[in-house]
Amino acid sequence: MKAPFRILRRLFALENIFLTISIIAALVILLLDAFSDVLPEVLTNSAILLLLLLLATHQLVERMSVLPRLERMLYSGIPLLGRARVMGLKDVYRTRADIPTKEILDTVVNGEEVDLLGVSHSEIIPGTEFMRFMQDVRAGRKKLRLLLLNPTSSESLRREEDEGETGIRNYIRGLLGMLETRVGFHTEELSHIIRLYNYAPSCMIIRSDNVMYVVHYVFGRFGGSPAQKIEAVPEGLFYTYLEHFERVWEHAQPFQGVDALDIARCSKALSRTMETCDGHT
Repeated sequence: MKAPFRILRRLFALENIFLTISIIAALVILLLDAFSDVLPEVLTNSAILLLLLLLATHQLVERMSVLPRLERMLYSGIPLLGRARVMGLKDVYRTRADIPTKEILDTVVNGEEVDLLGVSHSEIIPGTEFMRFMQDVRAGRKKLRLLLLNPTSSESLRREEDEGETGIRNYIRGLLGMLETRVGFHTEELSHIIRLYNYAPSCMIIRSDNVMYVVHYVFGRFGGSPAQKIEAVPEGLFYTYLEHFERVWEHAQPFQGVDALDIARCSKALSRTMETCDGHT
């Protein structure tokens, strides 16, 4: 780290030369201006132009030399910063709760192409802004792919047991019913944008165009799992998680309406076998 900072100190010294000259020139002009009969007007104008030239040179050196070198030195001198930049990592959060809900919601509703993967996405879906976004999706102005945990699967039952919550499956079913009734989608329309997966949830993905939030589920800390914000860069993490989404989407079941999700019937089957039930009556 010593060599890069030696170079940086030299660049700052070069900057300081022009800045010092500018300060001295300004002081000289101010002093001579007090004795207008000593300093001809032409010379005063020339001095002012010289001062502006020195200041402009100072700014030029800073923008074209110092700042780019400083950026390169930081990324090369601190390996973690360099790797984060290459992978497209923009921010990390100790828990999902540390990400402002409004920030996530604004990112989603302002996107043109949105992918959502999670258990229920309860912090996004019920809101009025998301309902307006769904109207844009229905009108073809925006695109959405929504992946939710199948409330009739054995994994949804295990999720309830792990979290100690008995209403997760009914909550997911209720959200899906709300999308049917409030937005006015036909079941066939929803089947193109909503799919239900039967796997143990490994992470939550919120992708809006070239920005993505990823929350990794930690056993026993579902509400306090770590999260990260990622942007799309060539060969970065963004495309790793996007590939994960694509694979889950490929194997998930298209939504066939809430009437096809018979949680009560599947609960009896699951309690006996803990095998996935398709939920169709």
